[in-house]
Amino acid sequence: MSQDANPKQHNGHGHIQPVRGQAVQGVAAPDAEEVMARVDVPDDGGTALRGYDVVSYETGAPVKGDSAHEVFTENVRWGRVRYVFSSAENAAKFKAGHLHDYAPAYGGFCATGVSHGELWHADPTIFKIFNDKLYIFCCPAAKAHFDNSTEPSIAAATKTWNAWTKTPVDFANKARSLSRRSPHDRVRAVRAVP
Repeated sequence: MSQDANPKQHNGHGHIQPVRGQAVQGVAAPDAEEVMARVDVPDDGGTALRGYDVVSYETGAPVKGDSAHEVFTENVRWGRVRYVFSSAENAAKFKAGHLHDYAPAYGGFCATGVSHGELWHADPTIFKIFNDKLYIFCCPAAKAHFDNSTEPSIAAATKTWNAWTKTPVDFANKARSLSRRSPHDRVRAVRAVP
């Protein structure tokens, strides 16, 4: 069918593209889920948490996921993010409430780094669950710093993250400057902060 034959597809102001099931014309404003969807995906496979099952953290012992149980999240700006799960049950739990119930704080970037105004890739085996929220860290020293000042660290990181994620341009600029420090340099940076 041509676009002129279907007025719902074209109204003289450009094509209408379906986004999340809703017809949108022009540029769509981000919703809360899209703002939260900035995810640390350091590997070339596009897999969040380096392949760890995000739902398995609720047991206190995260396990690697299996590509047989994968879920893709999508948003307008950041494209697809792949999560893998250790079971079909965990994949179903994630689908039912993924961002609100299971996604790590600050997109899975190191919580201590964000609290210091830097983006550091995180190691998904170094984590803490505090008030039912998952926090991931780049190294044991970053987690120790967070453990010693949890609430001030969360307040600082949340303020920083909210400022960075106000617009896609703000976050894209910050992501381009993603710290390339070695883990040893990050430890020194964490220890230098009072």
